[in-house]
Order: sequence, then structure tokens, then C-alpha cells
Amino acid sequence: MASSASIPPSNEEDQVLVEEKSFARILVLNRPKQLNAASFYMISRLLELFVAYEKDSAVKLIILKGKGRAFCAGGDVAAVAHNIKEDKWKLGAEFFRKEFTLNYVMATYSKPQVSILNGIVMGGGAGCSVHGRFRIATENTVFAMPETALGLFPDIGASYFLSRLTGFFGEYVGLTGARLNGAEMLACGLATHYVPAARLPSLEAALSKVPYTDPASISAIIEEYSEFPTITEQSAYKRLDIINRCFSRRTVEEIVSALEREATNVKDGWISATIHSLKKASPTSLKISLRSIREGRLQGVGHCLTREYRMACHVIRGDVSKDFVEGCRALLLDKDKNPKWEPSTLELVSDEMVEQYFTKLDDEDWEELKLPTRPVYMLVIRAHEAFSSAISGVDTAVCVFLSIAPSTPSSLCRTPCLSFLESRQRSSIPLEELIMASAASLPPRNEEDQVLVEEKSFARIVVLNRPEQMNAVSFYMISQLLELFTSYEKDSAVKLTIIKGKGRVFCAGADVAAVAHNIKQGEWKLGAEFFWKQFALHYLMATYSKPHVVLVHPFSLGWALLNTHSYQYCVL
Repeated sequence: MASSASIPPSNEEDQVLVEEKSFARILVLNRPKQLNAASFYMISRLLELFVAYEKDSAVKLIILKGKGRAFCAGGDVAAVAHNIKEDKWKLGAEFFRKEFTLNYVMATYSKPQVSILNGIVMGGGAGCSVHGRFRIATENTVFAMPETALGLFPDIGASYFLSRLTGFFGEYVGLTGARLNGAEMLACGLATHYVPAARLPSLEAALSKVPYTDPASISAIIEEYSEFPTITEQSAYKRLDIINRCFSRRTVEEIVSALEREATNVKDGWISATIHSLKKASPTSLKISLRSIREGRLQGVGHCLTREYRMACHVIRGDVSKDFVEGCRALLLDKDKNPKWEPSTLELVSDEMVEQYFTKLDDEDWEELKLPTRPVYMLVIRAHEAFSSAISGVDTAVCVFLSIAPSTPSSLCRTPCLSFLESRQRSSIPLEELIMASAASLPPRNEEDQVLVEEKSFARIVVLNRPEQMNAVSFYMISQLLELFTSYEKDSAVKLTIIKGKGRVFCAGADVAAVAHNIKQGEWKLGAEFFWKQFALHYLMATYSKPHVVLVHPFSLGWALLNTHSYQYCVL
């Protein structure tokens, strides 16, 4: 969440403008004098519109942009700080509740959201855009998460998306508040496309005419106007080796020490500036931010937002530290840029103090963030859309719709697996044999042997056991995996799950021959049930609360490649 003045516009209803253009709805953030800082009204209005448009079949696409030189400079934290001073911190809590709910709806949205980031994007502005499907940067884009300088922490689901950036770049961005330009946003994955500002009107016109919600087709349209900008040698992204060496350290103190050692070996102004940024930030904010991002690596977006809501409530209540109010005073109100942090040093911020931010509030009137029940995001389903439509002749969503929360996010997907071509080049198995194995429907001697389990101390090793069919996934195998993962998540004795394949293939894909057989028999709904169960398993793994590791050796195809999206760790 970033800084802003809390001056109201002349008319609250004008804070979000709506343009209806054919199949698209263009939403314009309209507080240009306040750099489109998100007020409570603006957030409430956006949430109302997004919910309504998701139900409206006439709306295929949402375009979100800002008026003036900013997309959105963040949430209106000055208003929150004012509430705290008036001893009304619960009004601030309600602001965060509404904002995080909007972030979650955007992250799980079933229709494409295109955010045009032609200007300043900070804090809450990132929450309104990064969770969406498409984020378009330009030469005017300036991105930052400056919360630690305000006595806050990167919220709005930032512990989810920052933790999924390359290496430890997310820790660097989140702790230092470093500013990124459009080229850097594209390089690190915070933006999906880079379009010169002069081409934006033409792009908007083209997108407005799109009569469908297919992300691949929309991406293709955006790519027609896109460029691949060059990153300068001065960019932090050119220093990933230093960032990874330093920001991978366990504690903030160790990160600072590592940077100081680098500074003695290399004459680089960037290192000095980075150290300076860390030393000017709130020590408490730095410590809770690092822990938050690290926890976010192993949590889904819903879990991250729920935890961040707890943290935000502790921050604004000031029961551990009042750095947030002090940060707002120094940077937004008095603007002396000289905050007096308390505790004043990293060493004075104890582990017990940090732990408090991650616990429930001791207040009988306080409630946890309750995120709305959402449909499972259709991105995975659309990967099979052509096939599913062919077998059913009806809308895919009818076959495999599943309502459950928290849902898989629609935005950043870090999939550390081999591409098909890379896999093909490294494999000695003939392609024809792999495809045939993927479609093999020969049952093993005993169905119950399709999934083997080894119990080793705190770990459970799950083995796919159809080696004669190259571990092609049957309906029984999927059902058994779903049952096992569900039970292991509830079992406190299980700390880690490892999944691997028996024989020379991890998994050659789903048993599509069995589905084809059902279609020939006029029983396409059995095929739909297969996909329903399969996507439920993907969803469970994507939102799993315990670490799970997949050992992809030596080859994976189809179902297995898709499923590595859901694993937290993929070892090739």
C-alpha cells in the first residue's frame, strides 16, 4: 500500500468512471490530483463492478486504467492514519478487509482483466493489477512497493506474487521499496506485456471488439502492439547474482551484512543505495515483511491475504509498534522525511515481537478475513477446452465447475518444469511411444497397486505405479491421489509429501484412451467426471498448505506437465 493525500474529489461517484464499449467495460480510476490513490469508496465501487460483470454474459473483458500520470499510487493510507489518530483503528481494518477482498476477487476472476499501467503503480495499485490476467507496462510505468518506509509491509497479496519472482528478487523489491520501470516489470514477470503509450488507444479499440474471453486470443491481440524493451546496465535486474546471494539470507541482519561485504569487494553505487534504503526503513517493518514473503512462497493467494489481514490489523492497532502512524507523519503529513522508528534498530526487534503480527488479535469484536467463495479459476479448464467441448458438445464449465475457497489465482504462475521441446530433446524414448503410452488404458493386475505409499519419518512418498503404461493417470489413480493429499493435509504427523513415478517415466499423461472409449459408448459424462476429478486434484495441490515435491525423472507429458503448475517444488 502506498502513500496518498486524503483530499476527496468533488464527487465520490466520479472516482471510478465506466465506459461501455461493445464487449468490454473500461474502468477508469479518477482521482488524478491524488494520483488515483484508492479510497474506501473507490475500492467498494470496483468490487461491486467486478462482481456484477462476472455475472453479466454480455461482458467478455474488463480494462482497468488510471486517469492522468498514475495508474494508482496505492491505498489512501493517510485516511487510515487519520482514523487511527481518532482512535478508530477498526475503520482502518474495514478498509483493508474491503481492499483484500477486491484483490482476491481479481486473483480468482473468471474473465480476463487487462490493466494498463501507464504511469505510477505502487502498493494498492499493484493489488488492483498484478492479480489480474494481463498487466501492460509502458515507458511511463514506475512500480514500487514502498511500505517498509511507511512502517507498514507489502500487503494486498504481495507476499504471494513477490515470492514467486525470479530467485530472491521479490525480497529485494519488497524490503527496499526499489522502483522498477516498465522494462524491468516485464523482465521479472510483474507485467505480462510492454506496449508504447502511443499505441494504447489503438490497443483499447482492438480489445473492445473481442467477443470472447479466451486468454490466448486476447494475449495475441496485445502482442500485436507489444515490444520487448532493453534493460539498461544500471538496472537492479542486471544484478540478480548479488541479489540472490544477499537477499537469500535467513534474517534482515544477515542480508544487510551480506550487502556490506559485497560493497567492500565491488564499487557499485547500487549496493550502497540498497543498504541505505534498508537502513532508512522501519526495522519492525523489515522483519515482518521478510517473514511474510518467505511464508508466501508456500501459500496460495487466499492464505496470503488472510494472513496479511491479521498483520495489517496488528499494524494499525499499534499493539507492538506505532511505526505506521510515525511513517505517515514523516512522509505524508509533516513531510520531514525523518521518521523516529521504535524499536529503532533491527537488533531491538525480537522474534517474539515479530511473532505477534502473525497471531490472531486479542479482541472479542475482531474477526478473521473471510474471503468469498469463488469458482475454481477456469485457466486450467481452458487448457482442455477444445477436447472437453468435443466430447460433450456443451459448455466446459457445466462439466467441471467446482465452487470452493480459497481459489487458485489467475495471475502469476511460476512453473519450474521442462518445456515439451526441451523434454523431447533430452529423452531417448520415441515420441510415438510416449503418445501411445499416454493413451494406454490397460489396467494393472490390481487397481489398488496404481499408487504406492512409503512412510519415511515425517515424509510420505507417493509413487505412481503403472510402469507398463508409463504411469498414465487413470480415474482410480486420480481418486487415490486426491484422497491421500486430503488426508495428509489434516495429519499433523505428515510434514512433507514427495511424488514420483515408477520405471523410466514420471507420468506420460492422462489415460485419454479410456475417455475416448466412453465417448464411443455414448457416455461422454463419464469423461467429464474424469476431468472434474482431475481438476479437483490440481486445485487441491495448487492451494496445499504443506510442502510437496515432485520428482520429474526422466520424462513427463500432458497431465504431468499441467500438474507441475500445482507443485511447490519440481525437481528435474
